[in-house]
Amino acid sequence: MKPARLLLILILLTGATGAQLEPDRSNFDIMLHPGEVEQKVLTLTNTGDLPISEITTTTVSGDAKEFIIIEKPKLKGGLEPGEDTEMAVFFLVPPEIKPGIYNGFFYLMDDIPPSMPQVIDFRITVTEQDSYGVSLTIDDARSASKKANPDKDAEFELQVKNTGRFRDVIAIDVLDLPGGWSATVLDDEEEVELPYKIPLSSGSSRTLSLKIEVSESAGSGTMTVTATSLGNQSQNSSVEARLKVGISVRSYDVVIDVPKVVAINRTYDSSITVLLERDERIRVEMVTDPSLLVVPSTLFLPLNEKEPKTSNFSVTATEAASYVLVVQMIDSMGVPFPPELVIIRAMPPEGAVIVTSSRIEYNALASLATRGDIVVPVVTLEDGLLNQGSRRDLYPYSDAIILGDATVVPNATEGDLAATMNVTRLAGADLVETSWVFASEGWGGNGTDQVVVSGPSQMDILKGYQVAKGLEAPLVLLDQEISERVLAIVQEMKAQGLSKAVLAGGVDDNAARALRDLGVETEAA
Repeated sequence: MKPARLLLILILLTGATGAQLEPDRSNFDIMLHPGEVEQKVLTLTNTGDLPISEITTTTVSGDAKEFIIIEKPKLKGGLEPGEDTEMAVFFLVPPEIKPGIYNGFFYLMDDIPPSMPQVIDFRITVTEQDSYGVSLTIDDARSASKKANPDKDAEFELQVKNTGRFRDVIAIDVLDLPGGWSATVLDDEEEVELPYKIPLSSGSSRTLSLKIEVSESAGSGTMTVTATSLGNQSQNSSVEARLKVGISVRSYDVVIDVPKVVAINRTYDSSITVLLERDERIRVEMVTDPSLLVVPSTLFLPLNEKEPKTSNFSVTATEAASYVLVVQMIDSMGVPFPPELVIIRAMPPEGAVIVTSSRIEYNALASLATRGDIVVPVVTLEDGLLNQGSRRDLYPYSDAIILGDATVVPNATEGDLAATMNVTRLAGADLVETSWVFASEGWGGNGTDQVVVSGPSQMDILKGYQVAKGLEAPLVLLDQEISERVLAIVQEMKAQGLSKAVLAGGVDDNAARALRDLGVETEAA
């Protein structure tokens, strides 16, 4: 897996607020001939609650970096919540470039903390121009995913291109339709019959729309769209459209938001939402084992036909077991609805979790930690403070490892955690020392034969993170001078097997020399 992709997994594993800036896609898959140029558009949406005044990017990395130019949008007056803006992406392949596959990526950031960078991947396939050839993409990639239900269709953008040297006719068709799906291809908003044959001159392309409808009985799945050159039918290209199919609102709809797995003796907020296509007052009864406490166990919901009604309750399991929660709804005439069943598995809290700041440098250090072959989960706290969401994220664990001193995670937060968990704080006098303390003590105490070293700036840390993730090694930081405590930690880690430091960037020559003086081999990443 690519390091860039791994940073996204880091973001998903944390309990922190994600980035406000949401791109409409995370990857581009482009086919070009040497000497060709193509422009694509990346749509960015502010999905948060605050305006964004600036959008920044890192430089493009990878062996495709020379082929990609990013034109950042200028935000006049800021990007308000819910608003979109467009970023132009230019692909320029020089005539002398050899055919092959070239990859690149860059990080996309906004100015609202504690947002994490979003990664955009590029895959450029450079091919020689054959007599006949065809390229097909869906939403500018080889595959795309969307949500749909019987009341809401899914729409994708298809782009077919004649990559051959001669004028050609290219046939578009749809294959492998799952049960309950129907697919329609539109050319300039007009439905066409499949297979649809498109005449294209050399190098030209056509953009089509793909609309997928699903029935009440349909499930999630994948379908294939193909483009075949009729000049040489061995030349073809295919893409995949994936749908996650939900349930539409029918005569009534009920959503029960209860965690499927809970830790015993921890209270979880839950809710039930009901939409009924008439005005009605219903009674909701919660029936389950006495060891699963549901408070309140009886709810009354006054419904109207225009909007759903939500009522809250809590669940607490006092014993480890699998419970069946029966939710029975009864209308004002005493007529019951079909019962809803929810399975809840209760377990004792176990395992360790890392608790640290939502700042990217602490997040990156924490996300690399492993114990044996297990990646230690991370919960990040904005300003080091617990909220309802972060508390719930911590419920399943019995041990908390705090990464950072009291300026990162306050003592009051540590005391709050210690009321229900075993707490260990790993910290140094600054971020550099903290990284070494964490590497020496936070990786299960079994030692490591190598570390990845970067400078303390955010960009150096991001680069070091990518290298460390690939090597499955701890990331440590060094400034111009090495403190006495770091020197002592290096000696301790040497005694446990440390022999090599991989320099990822931003490491001062004096600091690297000091490591070698201690008997630690250094090499460039």
